Amino acid sequence: MSQVSLDFSHKSFVEVCWQGEEYSRCKFLSTNFQEAELTGCHFDECDFSGARLNAGLFSQCNFTNCRFVGASFFVASFSECRLLGSDFTSADLGGVTFSDCDLSFVNFRHQSLKKQNFSGQKLAGADFYGADLTEANLSNADLTEASLAGATLLKTDLRGATLDRVDLKTVTFDKTKLDLSQAGYFARCYGAELG
Repeated sequence: MSQVSLDFSHKSFVEVCWQGEEYSRCKFLSTNFQEAELTGCHFDECDFSGARLNAGLFSQCNFTNCRFVGASFFVASFSECRLLGSDFTSADLGGVTFSDCDLSFVNFRHQSLKKQNFSGQKLAGADFYGADLTEANLSNADLTEASLAGATLLKTDLRGATLDRVDLKTVTFDKTKLDLSQAGYFARCYGAELG
């Protein structure tokens, strides 16, 4: 049974183990979820702003249009999760891992995502405006219509990634790993005529 429009702000859920829980439009402001284990849980339009999710394990969970503004995720792990349209503005993502996740339309604006492994994951429409993706692995990721304006792609691996309708004109890149078709796409973004 889904919990709707409830306020769990400032509560402690340290080391909880939840399976199949459902929450809609609930508040978890500054809630402590450190070392929590959540499996198959669903959160729709919930607000986790300022929450502490450090060392949390999240498996097969859905976080749809959730707010994680200023939340802390130090060494948290997301596996096979859907985080569609969620907002990570000013969140601490140090050491967080994403594995086989759908991160479409997620807000990663101005985030430090150095060495982050997004390989093979869905990032369609994700917002990486001003993000630092230095040495990140985006190989085989779906970046269709993602915003990379002002992003830093130093030594970033983009090989095999889908870059349909991605504007690369304001991206900072150096030693970025590309496949041949992507190299042509980069060149066209900067006005080169190939052929």
